[in-house]
Amino acid sequence: MIVLEDIRIKMALDLIHGKPLKEKYGKYSKLYAFTTENIGGYYLQTSFLKKKVLTVCGSGDHVLNAILLGSNDVDTFDINIFTYDFLKLKIAAVKTLSYTEFLDYFLLENNQNAMSYKLFLKVKKGLESEILTFWETLYRDVEYDGRKLRDSSLFHNLYDINEKKLMSNPYLKEENFTKLKEKINLSKVTFIESSLLNLKDKCKENYDLIFLSNISDYLNLMFSNNLLENYREKIILPLIRKLNRNGKLYFIYQYDIGNERSIVDNIEEVKKIFLNVRELSFSSVVGKFKKDRILYIGR
Repeated sequence: MIVLEDIRIKMALDLIHGKPLKEKYGKYSKLYAFTTENIGGYYLQTSFLKKKVLTVCGSGDHVLNAILLGSNDVDTFDINIFTYDFLKLKIAAVKTLSYTEFLDYFLLENNQNAMSYKLFLKVKKGLESEILTFWETLYRDVEYDGRKLRDSSLFHNLYDINEKKLMSNPYLKEENFTKLKEKINLSKVTFIESSLLNLKDKCKENYDLIFLSNISDYLNLMFSNNLLENYREKIILPLIRKLNRNGKLYFIYQYDIGNERSIVDNIEEVKKIFLNVRELSFSSVVGKFKKDRILYIGR
């Protein structure tokens, strides 16, 4: 009999070995080791102090930055169950590694020590048994070669450039990493396994801040037509009802303002469908002289 834990590990091993995915974005999908957004660009313009937060899990960076900036109660969701395993790994690494060791463990570019097993022996002290079994099994499969694991098909490694990851994440500055270490033991993090479409039914609480990252880039995978209208009616309006008074819902991240890759990048079209949209712009992760933008709705 194959138990659920075995299935999760088996699917992760299949990814490591390069087996094709049934779904590009599903329950068992590739991981992002770090955010693809400039999180600091808009997080640093937002008040997190004692705020109840709901955010996409992804790389875990949204969660860690929220804790750094003052939230001590974060719910995080993802359809990809592996993001939970990776978030737990990152949290344990914050607790057990020095700043230099943390960077050495997670950064990929020009780093032969990426996810080194030697550093994992420190990290594992902060992992609960289920998560420890998951990562120990993956290390055993790659013969304890951490670089091989980090460089495998388990991760999206294209454009995984150190400079951009350090620029995008406030917690990856040394003085902030020290603060995060102090705060993380005082914070509650709850994982919700859910797609964006089902999120409204999985969330039992209300929130001060909700972050949907750049999931709007994939509306075409959720809806066959009327992308913005369906996004509003089936996802955004139900989630707005989950906001506390004066809460904010960040619902579209636009890379490289002016470069319209899809309808969600067209600010005029978005504002036709969504009322009272506000925006923040900041340095882009795409290019040195470019800008990114986040759109949000307040209650």
